Parts: sequence; structure tokens; C-alpha cells
Amino acid sequence: MLFGTKETFAIEAMSEPDLNPPSAVWGRMQIWCKGIFIGDFSDPYCSLYASYLNFKDLDKKFSQLWKIEFAGLSDVELLKLLDHLLYGYHNDVEIKDNRSVEECQRD
Repeated sequence: MLFGTKETFAIEAMSEPDLNPPSAVWGRMQIWCKGIFIGDFSDPYCSLYASYLNFKDLDKKFSQLWKIEFAGLSDVELLKLLDHLLYGYHNDVEIKDNRSVEECQRD
């Protein structure tokens, strides 16, 4: 079953046909974003239940995942900022970093 459109955003999922209740949900899932997929829909028994546990409270976690410093940045600018904060590089060029270890761990 496909929820959404592969060209924008979709989740493709199915449960395995040989499940016998009461069992955990097992099946296949693939996530689509702008025509690019994550996951392998040909892989049986990839545990949709584990994915459900990861995604079910995602809306409550958004405020923790987004920082006000990201507001107004383009995708490219955001990736450059994250490369700097997380890896200390822009492309192959090392960026001087005067942050403390605690600041780096926070970032």
C-alpha cells in the first residue's frame, strides 16, 4: 500500500501475508522523498513494528529536533552549518573551531 506520492513524500508498506494473530506487525516498508527511496521493499520481515515505535511520537519530538538558528536558512546553508558544527569541515577544508568540548558535544 502506498500512502502519498513518490514524487513528493510517501510511505510504502505491507504486512507479511503469512502472519497469524496475535503476532507483532512484521512487514516491509520503504520511505520516498522526491523520488528517492529509503529502505528495501523487497526485504521481507523488516519489522514495521520497530519503525512504528520510532515514528509514532515524531510529531512530539519536532520541537526538540529543530533549532531556531536554522530558521531562514536554505537547504545548502543548513547543510554547510551542520557540516561545520558536526564535522568541522566545509567540503574538504577544515574550519577553525574555538568551541569547548562541551559546546561540541551539545552541537
